[in-house]
Amino acid sequence: MQSVHLMGDGYEPHVTQEEGKLTYSLPVDSGFISYEFAFEISRHDLDILLSDDYRRAVLEITAHT
Repeated sequence: MQSVHLMGDGYEPHVTQEEGKLTYSLPVDSGFISYEFAFEISRHDLDILLSDDYRRAVLEITAHT
């Protein structure tokens, strides 16, 4: 099954949906290594991230740090 992109563009944190599961992913590029941290979130979590730019920014900064 193909994943559907629900939040985020380009090389920023993003949320995808695949087989009914939502995954928040944070790509990290460090010189010669590219890596991605990913964890499952709920639909309620996604709704909050889409409706509140401040909370989304705090999560991005916290996850990246």
